[in-house]
Amino acid sequence: MASTGRSVLGIDINQYELRVVEARGSVSAPEIIRVGSAPMPSGAVDGDLLRLPEVVADTLKGLLNRMQVGTKSAVIGLGAQSTITRVLDVPRVPDSELRMVIEGELAHYQIVREGTGAFDYMRLEEPDSGPHGSSQVLLMAAEERLVGLFQEVADRAGLQLLALEPMLLAMYRTAFHQVRVEGAAALLSVTYGRSEVAIVDRGHLRLYRRVDIGSNDLVPDRLTPWSESGGGNTGAEGPILLAQEEYAVPPKLSGSGGDLVAGAANNLATEVQRSLDYYRREFPRAGGVTKLFLATNDGALGPLLPYLREALAMEAIQVEPPASPTVSRALASQFDPPAGAKYLGALGLAMWPLVGAPPGVPKFDLGSREILRHRESSGNSALVASLLATFALATIACVLYFLMGRQVAAKMHELGEMEDELLGKQKIEQAKIQHRLMQSDQLKALEKAGYSVPRIVDFVTAALDPMAGLKDVGIDRAGRLSIDGEATNEKAMINTLYSLQQCRFLTGVTLDNFGTKVSGRTQLVEFRINSQLVGSRSSVGMR
Repeated sequence: MASTGRSVLGIDINQYELRVVEARGSVSAPEIIRVGSAPMPSGAVDGDLLRLPEVVADTLKGLLNRMQVGTKSAVIGLGAQSTITRVLDVPRVPDSELRMVIEGELAHYQIVREGTGAFDYMRLEEPDSGPHGSSQVLLMAAEERLVGLFQEVADRAGLQLLALEPMLLAMYRTAFHQVRVEGAAALLSVTYGRSEVAIVDRGHLRLYRRVDIGSNDLVPDRLTPWSESGGGNTGAEGPILLAQEEYAVPPKLSGSGGDLVAGAANNLATEVQRSLDYYRREFPRAGGVTKLFLATNDGALGPLLPYLREALAMEAIQVEPPASPTVSRALASQFDPPAGAKYLGALGLAMWPLVGAPPGVPKFDLGSREILRHRESSGNSALVASLLATFALATIACVLYFLMGRQVAAKMHELGEMEDELLGKQKIEQAKIQHRLMQSDQLKALEKAGYSVPRIVDFVTAALDPMAGLKDVGIDRAGRLSIDGEATNEKAMINTLYSLQQCRFLTGVTLDNFGTKVSGRTQLVEFRINSQLVGSRSSVGMR
């Protein structure tokens, strides 16, 4: 019996191609109606950045017209390089207050540049050994400027944009039907610029982390998908297949040969193993992970699956999309790996609004205009509220004076104490605001000097051992960097020091001091690491 309901378009925009999948039905068995692709015009997309949104929109409009799609409703994927992924430790607060807490974390750590951006989140399962006063959330955010470019493409193409979702989450959704049936399994999602590792235990997302290695790093001598046929963009149209048509040979997205870049492949396997080790430590009561699933939207990654199987000494399985039994074999064959993997992300996007979505699958929308507010506005609001409270108390004092006669002196004394306390709190708030403004001025000065503080914090965070945490990062205009952190043991501290010493952006990385402290029943190692940014004046002098 054919599926019913409105269809939706999943649109994967990358530097090589535009890919579209039209589907309807349910998440567990989507009915694929049409698939199609078109080469991306040269220079229109640089990595994940839409350089020429009007050219992308015209190409997309032409592809949709050739496909004769039956809907204008669409979900568009955001590339991994345009999306910031974090797992945040936050206080245990009601769901109604969680968004405000996350917004404060985004503003405080300046995760999104210029203080504004779109974000979405979901709670994660808490580790068996996690702190009792906090919980974890999976956060994804993007700069409003980048989000606006994708919304412009949708508007120019005449589409009704349902959501803007990170591409790697869309591939997670496509793979979930295979992963959820395992007791505990790992999923490696790889797109062109980045990868992400997820561990799912009985349908619950337990661990999620970003790895800065993509298929462009893994495939040697990367070729564009149309360069084999004549060198450069010839304007040739990509394949389109409808549910009733036959197409014998799936289209080929070429890489160079069948090999991988050894260093990148080894680093990726190492990061997967680190994730598995961390999961075993943090969830000792959970089941062991015995299978790894690979999801990708790059058809040139065929050699990666056997490599991971051998490097990790575990069963590795290629993700295959769920599909309704009514889908023709000819249409379903377009998703056969390895070449057919290129449509996996677009299918996951098309599944975003379908019915029957499991609760363990994130459903993010970074196009909903949930914008982070400026910190200064929050500080000014607090100051105004404090002044209004002072005015209200003064008014109450006048009323009490006339109405209470002999008791006015005692009440005024009590009121004076309350006013002193309020003024003290006001001074504290003003000091906080001045401190934030000073930090903002320092960050602007550093950016003018050529230092990108969010990028530096990203590098430092990526270098941390899983058993170590970051407390503070300091940087001055001369490029001197100080890193304060704490770890559960000295080995984690040493691993962090070694990782930072391997970073090509830092020089003179040394352990300045360390010591131990007791937090509750846990003994922690506090440490400070000093270094110098490569290319700064001081680092040149060090040479």
